[in-house]
Amino acid sequence: MSFKDHAMEQWTSDMVKEWIKSLPEKENFNAGVKQKLIVAMDAYKAKNNSSVTGEDIEDAEPDDIMLLFPGVDKKDAKTFAKRVQSYKQGPVDDHFNNGGNEGQPGSGHSYAEPVFTLNLSGAQSKSCTIKQVRPSMTVADLKKLYLIEQGNEIDAHKYAGSKWAPGQSEKEKVTLYYNGEPLHNDKLLSDYGIDSPLCQVHVTYRVRGGSKVNDDEKFGLHREKELEYDSDDGDLFRKRRLRFKKYKNLLKRTNAADCIMGYTNADNVERAEMPCGCAIASYTMWRYMISIFEKDLKTSKMYCPTPRKECKGTDKQRLWDWKLVFAVADLSEKEIEKYGKVINNRASGCKSCPHCGAVSQRPDDLRIWRVRCAQCNKADWCWLCLRPWRGSSWGAICGNKNCKGDSLRLILEKAKRVKPNGAYWSSCNVDTVPQTRCCPKCLSLIEYTDACKHMTCLGCPHEFCFNCLKPWKGGSDDSFCNGGKACTTDPIQKFT
Repeated sequence: MSFKDHAMEQWTSDMVKEWIKSLPEKENFNAGVKQKLIVAMDAYKAKNNSSVTGEDIEDAEPDDIMLLFPGVDKKDAKTFAKRVQSYKQGPVDDHFNNGGNEGQPGSGHSYAEPVFTLNLSGAQSKSCTIKQVRPSMTVADLKKLYLIEQGNEIDAHKYAGSKWAPGQSEKEKVTLYYNGEPLHNDKLLSDYGIDSPLCQVHVTYRVRGGSKVNDDEKFGLHREKELEYDSDDGDLFRKRRLRFKKYKNLLKRTNAADCIMGYTNADNVERAEMPCGCAIASYTMWRYMISIFEKDLKTSKMYCPTPRKECKGTDKQRLWDWKLVFAVADLSEKEIEKYGKVINNRASGCKSCPHCGAVSQRPDDLRIWRVRCAQCNKADWCWLCLRPWRGSSWGAICGNKNCKGDSLRLILEKAKRVKPNGAYWSSCNVDTVPQTRCCPKCLSLIEYTDACKHMTCLGCPHEFCFNCLKPWKGGSDDSFCNGGKACTTDPIQKFT
């Protein structure tokens, strides 16, 4: 395999040598310098029993180069470091260098801009690698590259500029999500903080209401197992470490003790400083992250484990960014894809098709649980329990034992009505409302007590109006919601 087929961070030692040999020769970087670098790589391996790889050189400073290539002087190290950075900031993907202006993410960009490889989690849970990604790309540009990688050139070019071309069928459209938030075509990737391989972007497909009865054994349906590690999975047992060189702009060393395990310098365990001021080791972060996911099946946020009274950080600083968490936990590409998918599903209300694994989005106006994946078009399944639909063609309940749907229906039907109080309800002219509602996104049960109709679900980040159940998109005046100041009371939720 050639270095040309991989991102620099994935290069083996032989690929690094192959790349060095391929570099054009100039006065300050001639054949002698290249040979010196290759000989130095062999010397480093002989002394340290470890090879110099692409991961070592991609963010290396001249001083790092001199350590990795013993015998190379400061001048040559600086020249080589510049060559590395120049290669990383190489030409934009050929699809955008066709002489036209349509969808060109590279126009007007600065050559100091980072260039990285991005893994999109798409159809059938398979990742799609997009190379030469820049933060200055629009979301539409990224969608085009994804569709091209999937061999779908026709649909890729239905994106005219930064929009889906007028008059085109909506069927082929894809939606990209990052941290549970849908990405809009005309926005730049940088607008969402997508600027490194640590950012896990997901491709979603709409599901539609289903009506066909099929045998689950025939199709071999299965539940999602995103959080499980196989017994032979190397990620489960590998040593984790803080990669300060790789994530030099993200990780910061600290001498403070690990906020969970108490590791200090005496334990010879490195720690990273978090935004709130607390410190944590790589393996500690990994175990903490796993425990959070397993303990709370709906969480999509991660907070500092130090009690608020003892932590010096603000509430905003105590909420840790997932990119930083992934870097500290030293996640592999496969793990970033796996956990990124879990976070996206929980934050956005999406689920994975039990047939093909494609991330599926349930339309807001779909009032039934019976769905079919638009990606694989296989047997109907229940949105709640992810099992095959066993009920009648038009029934509201899937027929599976212990499915949440039947119990939710009974709770909502029997919920008493209460009279809301406070000025926030005065504009709605409401007499009574059901005391219990389901979050329209994740179906968590929420009970009204008093005051505002503006609800923030504890199960997911969704904000909605308790009166009309529409998304909350109002301003600072809490009496407004997406349904208007005098919104209409939505009846008891039946999902039929």
